[in-house]
Amino acid sequence: MELNKTTAGELLNGTGTNPMKDTLKKWKDVYLEVSLHTKGARPRFRNPAKDSGEWITPPRWLGEEYQRLFDDFLLARHPREPEVTRDWRYSQYRSFTKAPFGMLNDILRGAIFQDSQYSIVLPDKEDNDYIWGNNFQGKDLIQFFDEAVVPAVNEDPNGLVVRIPSKPWYEQVASRLEVDVFFVNSKDIVYFDSSGLVFKRGQYGFYITEVAIFRYVKGNNNLYELETRGYFSHRLGHIPATVAGGVWNTDGYYDSYFDKAIAAANEFIASFSAEQMVDKEASHPFITQLEPEECPTCHGLKQMRLTDQHTGDPRVVTCEKCKGRGTVSRNPADRLMVSMEDWSQLGDGGTKITNPDVSINKYHREKNVQVMDLILRALNLLNIDAAQSGAAKAIDLEKLLLFIAMVSNNVWGRLIFESLRDIIAYRNIRVLDPTIGPVPYIYDFTFIKPSQFQVKTAADLMQELTDATKGNIPGYIRKRQVTDFVDKRFAGDDIFQRKTAVIAELDDLYVFTPDERLTMRTTGEVSTPDLVFSRKLPGILDELVRDNGAKWFFSVKIDELKKIVDEAIKPFIPAQQPAFRNENGENDDET
Repeated sequence: MELNKTTAGELLNGTGTNPMKDTLKKWKDVYLEVSLHTKGARPRFRNPAKDSGEWITPPRWLGEEYQRLFDDFLLARHPREPEVTRDWRYSQYRSFTKAPFGMLNDILRGAIFQDSQYSIVLPDKEDNDYIWGNNFQGKDLIQFFDEAVVPAVNEDPNGLVVRIPSKPWYEQVASRLEVDVFFVNSKDIVYFDSSGLVFKRGQYGFYITEVAIFRYVKGNNNLYELETRGYFSHRLGHIPATVAGGVWNTDGYYDSYFDKAIAAANEFIASFSAEQMVDKEASHPFITQLEPEECPTCHGLKQMRLTDQHTGDPRVVTCEKCKGRGTVSRNPADRLMVSMEDWSQLGDGGTKITNPDVSINKYHREKNVQVMDLILRALNLLNIDAAQSGAAKAIDLEKLLLFIAMVSNNVWGRLIFESLRDIIAYRNIRVLDPTIGPVPYIYDFTFIKPSQFQVKTAADLMQELTDATKGNIPGYIRKRQVTDFVDKRFAGDDIFQRKTAVIAELDDLYVFTPDERLTMRTTGEVSTPDLVFSRKLPGILDELVRDNGAKWFFSVKIDELKKIVDEAIKPFIPAQQPAFRNENGENDDET
């Protein structure tokens, strides 16, 4: 079809023929099947405790599309069961599969967004401050990708990361454009190919081409109408949107990175529900007892006629044997008072407590443990299993790191890089040809993406540094290890991190031990002033921070700071020893 402003409006309003209808359904089905587990969706149900047909909508009920998955697929294992039984199973459903997917999301985010593993520096200070400011839904750019985009990518691999100006051209008042970066779920995409992108976002619809953006507003009639003034002429030469990405399949679209675990997760839902039903029906002891027998004393009359031993008059009293019930109870909860003569006749009291055969329960429990292990293995999360050998743990850990690297390369190499490129282009306009007019301009910037993803604790990093020191590893390698340790151990102490960076810049000896420094002094590799400088530098920096404040310490240039430190350290440098004079009074270089 020929996509233009008119046909885009028809697609938004559902009045036109959409050639991507089948493809969009496949994208949406991928999103629904994965997000049911990652979001922890739950089914609604009729209250099984009442006959009123009252519907109970639990927390995390996410709509009819997820309800259909429960009704027709996940919890439809017993099609002939009564409605009340199915409603009971629905009422007991809990999203246990959410935990492993959430665990892997946390591992991914922690691994690919370690501060020490990447570097982004824009030479334009205003742009650099913009991406590190809270300008992207209240977060800086990387924090936004960490918290919002990575989970969305894993849920919806056919969704889009879109970059557009946050306001239309006629509302832009800042000297540089403010750019909105957001994720569009596949369920909100109306059309997307090389000719253009059409999607819905709240009360707006957007049509984006390689040169312009058009916005539609939903009116009172729930129809989208094109804004006559347009939205923005970006002239980027490409559509500013990037497909989230995942595992490409032969059908021509992406499956989620979590796809291998979805089948096992679906099976766990059905199997665990069956286990709950078996536990409810067949796991409780039951009591078998004889029916109450007629009281042998009163013969069921509940009363007895006695003769007063003093007056000889007859009187009626309550039967002491059955306490006025007329029967002898077999209830094991009752306290039965019997005489010694009756004890031998009581036996087991006519009551038997039976413990059922729980082999079926054990079968379901073992099966569900195996299915959960399948989920964890598919998500590369079994490397923490204590029962594994060291070699098996190493293999599983390597698989996890390869998985993290695959996701990281997609997130950093495509989504973040292309977002940075478009943000720079939007905010920097040049007139290279007066006949063409202003066009976006992209300058070179520093972009180093993560290269290793071994998540280590501060203790791990300290042990590595200790081993490197004992092994006489070169100092330049130990400098990097010190930086990694400080980033991990003092992540919230910006002043200490800045201090460490300054010391690393000014002092080449700070990573060496006292014994190594003494050896270097003895061999003449370093001088006494060098040793004094290395020893006094940390204390002088502390004094400068105390006297001038943290803001000054962060803003002062390293060359200026070096001059200040050199002046402060002069009183501690020993004066040069006078030259030795021989017996003739002549100077001698020997000391």
